[in-house]
Amino acid sequence: MKPLINIRSESFILLAGEVHNSNSSSVEVMEPIWQKARKLNLNTLFLPITWELLEPEEGKFDFSMVDQLIEQARKYEMHIGFLWFGAWKNAQCYYAPEWVKCNLKRFWRAEVQKGKKKINLQNFHGMPYTTLSSHCEETRKADGRAFAALMRHIREKDEREHTVVLMQVENEPGLQGAAREHSDYADKLFYEKVPLEFADYMRSHTDEMSEDVRKSIEKGMGCGTWEEVFGAVAEEVFQTYSVARYIEYVAAAGRKEYDLPMMVNAWLDKGQEAGMYPSGGPVARMMEVWRYCAPHIDVFAPDIYVQDFCAVCDEYTKLGNPLIIPETAMHGHAGPRLVYVVGHYYALGFSPIWV
Repeated sequence: MKPLINIRSESFILLAGEVHNSNSSSVEVMEPIWQKARKLNLNTLFLPITWELLEPEEGKFDFSMVDQLIEQARKYEMHIGFLWFGAWKNAQCYYAPEWVKCNLKRFWRAEVQKGKKKINLQNFHGMPYTTLSSHCEETRKADGRAFAALMRHIREKDEREHTVVLMQVENEPGLQGAAREHSDYADKLFYEKVPLEFADYMRSHTDEMSEDVRKSIEKGMGCGTWEEVFGAVAEEVFQTYSVARYIEYVAAAGRKEYDLPMMVNAWLDKGQEAGMYPSGGPVARMMEVWRYCAPHIDVFAPDIYVQDFCAVCDEYTKLGNPLIIPETAMHGHAGPRLVYVVGHYYALGFSPIWV
């Protein structure tokens, strides 16, 4: 099997499919999926690995499903991109372990509204919403330990064969319902001064920046609070800084154990205000923040379910970002889009949600 040595080397194109969220928790469910993937001439499957199943009790890990998925991939001569569902899955904490979700004192929930750990998203179908806070050090450490244990096990199992070629760190991270968290702790940080090195970086990297972000920075002060430096986009930049640094911690812990390429995927902004889409996620308008905060992430990847497919691809090739599309709709346009993104953008991967 051909290893993916460097995500930037164009040595391997991921002709992939992403399975639905819980399918990869069962070998029996996965067997016909592998068979179908081979018939479709795919070379890779993107498979979720969930924190709740990997570490059902704190410090006690179960790698049996990881091993079985790797063995199945080898049987069908295919590769795997593992998707780490840790603190975030679609901006919520669905797949965090029970021992994390039940201990609100140790593992803080994000307060979309001050003092509330759970709300209904009025602008998103009234959906019940709760998520872990990106500011909580205990959550970050626990998530990082689990991901590091996973990476260490994959290295021990697969370093020679290179069945696993890519890791996605979290899934569509960020905060819905508001542009930033509103806990007392988050408020305190927001009204403190922006780290000067970060402020300088943002002011010196405006060439490919989204217009409204660039204008806000150019109007802002060179130093000061988040509002003074970033103006109208301060809350989203602040939230992105927090989420990206959290994920950088997790990714760095994993790469210390096994240096595989890593990506983070984005729920697109679709021209909406931050909080309608997960604020803090790797949307293209915040890519400069992610570049600064998360150097252990190789790829910022769009999940594309919108009509203006090419415009999204254009956005996600700025700053030299390699293009991988880890999620997109499975319909009649999928085939032509695959050909186009590989031929025009030299994309390294394309993966419909398909089974």
